[in-house]
Amino acid sequence: MKKKMKEFFAKIPQSIMLVFGIMITVFSVTKYISGFRSDISIYMIFQLLGIAVVAGALMLVAFSDIFIKKMNRILRCIIFMIPLMITTLVFALAFSWFPTGSIKSWAIFLTIFLVCFAGCFVIFLIINFIEKLIRGKKYTEKLKEYQNKKHN
Repeated sequence: MKKKMKEFFAKIPQSIMLVFGIMITVFSVTKYISGFRSDISIYMIFQLLGIAVVAGALMLVAFSDIFIKKMNRILRCIIFMIPLMITTLVFALAFSWFPTGSIKSWAIFLTIFLVCFAGCFVIFLIINFIEKLIRGKKYTEKLKEYQNKKHN
């Protein structure tokens, strides 16, 4: 267990920065598209960093083999998405990102969250598919080599 915790804490900074970079980019693009041309405040940057810390830890728990050895990728996504969505909602409420009574604001927020998650999920699936193709070709070559050795 000690080794796994060391591995977890060694990998977490990279996960946090990856998530933080994606969040800042999505936040900036969303602001720009919606017509807001103001800078991101330092308070918002720290709020996004807080979510990135949680998301980075969740990412390692859900998508690495450090804690969960064998699990369906869709279940892993659910383990990642639900706590992240709850964390993001808590941050949105705690820091008054938009009026709590505005259904339109919450609908836009939820839509952006789900679109971003879906985009990341699709990218994840594409990378996973490419990985399996490469690995399959490698094992097919090794099998052919083995069969050729066996027949010679």
